Amino acid sequence: MKKMLVFAALFSIAPPALAELSPIIAGQLTARFTAADKNKDGKLTKAGAKNGMPRIFANYDAVDAARRGFVTIDQIKTAVASYF
Repeated sequence: MKKMLVFAALFSIAPPALAELSPIIAGQLTARFTAADKNKDGKLTKAGAKNGMPRIFANYDAVDAARRGFVTIDQIKTAVASYF
């Protein structure tokens, strides 16, 4: 019975909202993304991430979950926020 109450208490609480990035981190990500996005189309390919955003390159497949062949700054911010 005690285990059931603990289980119910844990799962009755709404999940926390997605963590928001601090303005400093968001600004740094945007600056690095802008520098890595050589053709300025708002999309970063895996090749573009390799030199410009190495941590994104290392986790590229997780960020590009839809397998579109590019990621946007919003996808990167969402992925980074999910680690905090």
